[in-house]
Amino acid sequence: PATVVDAGTPVTFTDTSTAIPAAAVRTWDFGDGNKAVGTAAGISHTYSRAITPATVTLTITMGDQLLGSASRPIIVQPGVPTPRIAASVDGAPAVTTAAVTVTAGASVVFTDASTGPAPEFRAWTWSDQFPPSAAASVTRTFSEVGTYVATLTAVNVSGQGAATMTVRVDPAPANTGAAAQAG
Repeated sequence: PATVVDAGTPVTFTDTSTAIPAAAVRTWDFGDGNKAVGTAAGISHTYSRAITPATVTLTITMGDQLLGSASRPIIVQPGVPTPRIAASVDGAPAVTTAAVTVTAGASVVFTDASTGPAPEFRAWTWSDQFPPSAAASVTRTFSEVGTYVATLTAVNVSGQGAATMTVRVDPAPANTGAAAQAG
């Protein structure tokens, strides 16, 4: 059966051959266009993208003599997305902090700023009754003072991850300007 690994995650390959001289040269073909040559029996390789299927081939030589060769199928999945939330308050540049503070009446645009492999599906959920969404970004206005939590779950074939952002909504400042008096 094929070995299944995630892109972006180091994979260790080990030559389990017996009676191979220490000076033997091992050529690893990882099936993604990359090769490595050396005398060590083990090597690590990180696939940069999904490949289905690929074949990893190890060839062992000593001078011009072929000592052995082996191949193994491998399936490289895209890797798990790393969810990240960006929030823009009233049109200001977006921030990716764990928490933001806004005043009542503020409009916040929440955007999926996930890194790594792209999610095939995303879900926005909220700690209050605000409707969930699968869109790349969600805009909402916070009219009530309180603390809210936005959760972004990003999913693909390799798995899922979640990120949260806490939004603290403070009261809007009171109007402190003196009223003009007509005389």
